Amino acid sequence: MTTDWDATGKLVTAVIAVYGAVVATYNLVASRRRALKVQAAVVPWVQRGKPTEPGLVVEAVNTGHRVVIIDSVGVRAGDVWLDLGGKAETDPESRPWSLEDGEDFKFFIPARELAGLLRAAGALGRVGLRAWIRDSTGKRFRSNRITFDTEAS
Repeated sequence: MTTDWDATGKLVTAVIAVYGAVVATYNLVASRRRALKVQAAVVPWVQRGKPTEPGLVVEAVNTGHRVVIIDSVGVRAGDVWLDLGGKAETDPESRPWSLEDGEDFKFFIPARELAGLLRAAGALGRVGLRAWIRDSTGKRFRSNRITFDTEAS
């Protein structure tokens, strides 16, 4: 039995070429997707003429290569989901918020106000809290998890 090495070489070359095309296409598509890096923290909030108070600040940075239009923002504590779009300290005139590549978005809500909202929704005591941001396509981006005490605030 003889092997046609010329035909085998062409087949191997074709398989490698197809594999390379698939990998290149995947890399191109992956690099063009929408991506937000979302982080949450409880920090002191300083306002002119008012006492400093703790609050939840959520920052989102567009790390993708496409415009992301933020539709809504909120938090999740266990089974409790809160939409904070109307409560957060943001500029309502600029809704929906549009982020170009590298731009950031921040929202802030006083800790005592957030604690009241969470208690009213049934989240009591120390809860694991994640902030979320939803874009205009319905994709939800989550933050790191922090511990938030609804009774201390």
